[in-house]
Amino acid sequence: MSGEQITAVEQQLHALKGLFAQRSNQEPEELLKQVKAVIQSAEQIVGAFHALDAKAADLDALRAEITALTAKNTTGIHSAAKRLHKLFNKDMWPDQVPHSALYSAALETAQHMQRLQDKNKAYLEKLHKDSLTNIAALEQHVEQGQVNDAQRLWDKVQGAIKNADEALKKELQEKVTPYKARISELMDWKNFAATEKKKELIAHMQALIDGKMHAADKAKRIKSLQDEWKKLGHSLHNDSLWTQFNELSHTAFEPCKEYFKERKTKLQSNLEERNKICAQLEELVTTLTPENLNIANLNKIESKALEDWKTFAPVEQSKIKKLQKRFNTVLTELRQFKRKSLQGNATRKLELIAQAEQLDTLENVKEAMAEAKKLQATWKTIGPSPYKDDRNHWNAFRAACDKIFSKRPTESAPGKSDSSSSAARTTARTGERTARPAANPAVAAARDALRRISDLLTLSSEELAQSKKQFAELKEAFFNTLTPDLKHEKKALQEQFEKLSKTFDNKLRAAPDKKSLQLIGQVRTKAEFCEKLESDVLAGKSVDDIDALAEQWQALGRLADLMQEQTLEQRFHTLSHGADAKLLKKQSKDNEEKAREICIAAEIHAAIESPDSDKPLRMQVQLKQLKNSFGKTSKSSAQLVSELEMQLMCLGPLEGKARKSFEERIVKAKAKL
Repeated sequence: MSGEQITAVEQQLHALKGLFAQRSNQEPEELLKQVKAVIQSAEQIVGAFHALDAKAADLDALRAEITALTAKNTTGIHSAAKRLHKLFNKDMWPDQVPHSALYSAALETAQHMQRLQDKNKAYLEKLHKDSLTNIAALEQHVEQGQVNDAQRLWDKVQGAIKNADEALKKELQEKVTPYKARISELMDWKNFAATEKKKELIAHMQALIDGKMHAADKAKRIKSLQDEWKKLGHSLHNDSLWTQFNELSHTAFEPCKEYFKERKTKLQSNLEERNKICAQLEELVTTLTPENLNIANLNKIESKALEDWKTFAPVEQSKIKKLQKRFNTVLTELRQFKRKSLQGNATRKLELIAQAEQLDTLENVKEAMAEAKKLQATWKTIGPSPYKDDRNHWNAFRAACDKIFSKRPTESAPGKSDSSSSAARTTARTGERTARPAANPAVAAARDALRRISDLLTLSSEELAQSKKQFAELKEAFFNTLTPDLKHEKKALQEQFEKLSKTFDNKLRAAPDKKSLQLIGQVRTKAEFCEKLESDVLAGKSVDDIDALAEQWQALGRLADLMQEQTLEQRFHTLSHGADAKLLKKQSKDNEEKAREICIAAEIHAAIESPDSDKPLRMQVQLKQLKNSFGKTSKSSAQLVSELEMQLMCLGPLEGKARKSFEERIVKAKAKL
């Protein structure tokens, strides 16, 4: 209802009152009662309107104040509620009459205040509960002399008291006040102890000034002393001690400034050099073509770039990630180009091998030999193929060519009769062959020694490490067979031995040493102990004597490898603390996925295929390997597979059939290496 409407009501009210006074003795009693009621209602509306209008400024100010209040401001809420109650009564306006703008605004303020009071009530209930919990904890800290925690909770309770209503304030004050004296006493002791500790830190800082220490180490030590100082908090003579400590800190750090200035220059220089390396490689990649490719030179460039990259380190931490990504990207491009070129060379070589082998079917030997020479000339123009295949490609090509040239027709020696030549030709036509001379015993003995050396290469890594003496004996036996009467065979036999010897040395270097073998044995023993317990639990047997089992477990000793030790320790802990068959079956199912990843990783290192069912997972494992291997010390594939084998041993529980399958895959990977 607006002001104009109120004015009209006032006019109508005045007229109605006049009419009522004139006709009060002439109209029926019932009508007079109705008129009187209308007059009273109109007077109430007019009165309420003017009353609110007189308080409008106060209501606006109060509305703004209430809007700014939060549920935690208990005092402010109580004060505002009292003032609002004095200024506004929601019953002052008749329900059946439209509200004025002032009344509607005041009513909205009252509703907002009610919501605020409801929230404040809930806040006080929580404040009461939390404060009682804090007071109980404070008591514990005081009893244990933990002054910092006690002071922290004291401050919390005091903060709660400020936001509480009068009744809650009184209750909390009564409960917390008895601890004030004890906390003050503890604080006095803390300040005394902190003072003594600060004096020690000042002495340490003075020692840094007087002593000799590398600038980087000195800076770390200064930072460490400053951190200790911050933890001590307030103490006696706090300001004077801090002034002394701070001045000594600046003096001690003075020699470090020059070091960090030089270091900053060095970091910038390294950054520039690394950027140069990236720029040079990027420029090189843009100029590479199959025609100008020189694999040997590219390998040297890559090795030099990697070596220089390590030399120009460190660089600023914030620049490392982006710079390393740039370097890795250009290296990847370079390696991909080399890989494609090597694979292209391999394809061309395989084509030449196939062509050379096809020449064996030609009847015209001279034509076949001429074609073979052309193929050999072409072979010389082809660059290398992948390292692991290059030697095999050459051997296959040479064998195919040798087979052609071995058919070269022998010329007749001077003085031989035509009849003998004719006889030879007749023999060749009829397919007769002269008997070969008896095999040389020395050659047979040498080949036997080579065969036995070759057998050593099939041994497992552990067995190979124990076969060094046997290899030495076979080596001596082999060289004893190389008698002076051996001519053409001697060179070929020596080449075979050198190849086998090199392979043996490589596999021996990759094989685990005595310490590693001992670790593998310990891991296997502890893993088998857990497997036996898991089998019993899965079979429904209960683990009765836990203490006896724990003694047996302790007797097995601790592993030198912390990761394997923790894995097996957790496995035994699960078994010795009430594991049931249902839990083990669930864990076994989960562990099959982990075992599968372990086997795939081993197969990747051994460069062998994974089962078809695991091929989708293989790509994920390869990506994970690349990510984890970045920046780490490189290990041989055999060492990595050996570590994976131990991981599989430590993994459990695993269903017996599944474990056997996974172990066979690991064995296959080891055999390949």
